[in-house]
Amino acid sequence: SAARVAARHPGLFLRHKARIVLNALQVPNVFSGYHRGIRPNEFGIGEQSLLPLAMNIVYRILPAVESSLLFRHYIYVILLCLLLWLGARRQDEVSLVTALLGLCYVLGVLVVDAHPDWRYLLPAYLCAWVGLLSLLSGLSRPGSSEGRPSAA
Repeated sequence: SAARVAARHPGLFLRHKARIVLNALQVPNVFSGYHRGIRPNEFGIGEQSLLPLAMNIVYRILPAVESSLLFRHYIYVILLCLLLWLGARRQDEVSLVTALLGLCYVLGVLVVDAHPDWRYLLPAYLCAWVGLLSLLSGLSRPGSSEGRPSAA
């Protein structure tokens, strides 16, 4: 089992887990846990069946989507860290709390199941956008040079 392998070879296990986390953050040229093709199995799914054809179509489309800057996990992690710092500095509670929630979610996902699929991190993406919009709206408030509402 995986627990026995991890107990016997903790260094290899931790190195493998670190590579999976870096892959989940889409750091280039680290590790790819995916392979194309399929071995014959008891379900009758083979190279010529519909499932591998659909998977090949997805494998052609997915890299174009995932390679866009809109779905780069590490950019959102950096943005969340920046929002956390700016939210604390400017006393913007919404950006501070959403950044903290987003970072906690990312860390939780990376510990439990590091996977490079961008759909797993959509809540963190949402936190980053809400925090960014909150910070930008605080900057544009009249009479607020530090992003804080004026005492009117």
